[in-house]
Amino acid sequence: MGEIALTRRQWDEEDGALGQALTIAQAIGNPTQLWKTHLAYGHLYTATKKPEMAQQAYGAARDVIERVKGSLRDPGLRASLEGSPLMRRIYELYAS
Repeated sequence: MGEIALTRRQWDEEDGALGQALTIAQAIGNPTQLWKTHLAYGHLYTATKKPEMAQQAYGAARDVIERVKGSLRDPGLRASLEGSPLMRRIYELYAS
């Protein structure tokens, strides 16, 4: 819902949908949904010209990914995660 609201430039609706998604992802401990929600928040804050908040959101997404990488014992899985274009993009967004 948040991504749809972003496309429509319905900032309040997106913020509400992302808040719900973040609450659920935290409650169930789903790292994939956590980093995706933080990434979406970063896009929202970028679109609404809040660069500091965007950096915090991108950093939160990166932090979740780092925790996942730290828990992976299989070097192949770790390399696959690190090599993912989307993961590299998150790191780029955080660095900019």
